[in-house]
Amino acid sequence: MVLVSDPALHAYRPIPLKKWILKQVENLEDVKVSICSGKTYGPSDECYEAKRRDEQTLIRHREMFMDREFSNLVNLKYNPENELGNIPYWLRY
Repeated sequence: MVLVSDPALHAYRPIPLKKWILKQVENLEDVKVSICSGKTYGPSDECYEAKRRDEQTLIRHREMFMDREFSNLVNLKYNPENELGNIPYWLRY
């Protein structure tokens, strides 16, 4: 079974792929899904042969993405410290 972790659609725990898709579209026939390598990093990566990234690049990207997510949560009037803390949202309840 393939599970998807997407707090925007189901905050409490990962959900089955089919359920995740159907939260976004009415018919499974309307979408095409690729399940890529676990090493795939971003949308522009090859799905099955992702390139390795050096540690400094990953750290820089993490900081950039987290800064953006922090700002987004502030704009949405959420508490970023609560949402981006060390405990995943679905484990808090």
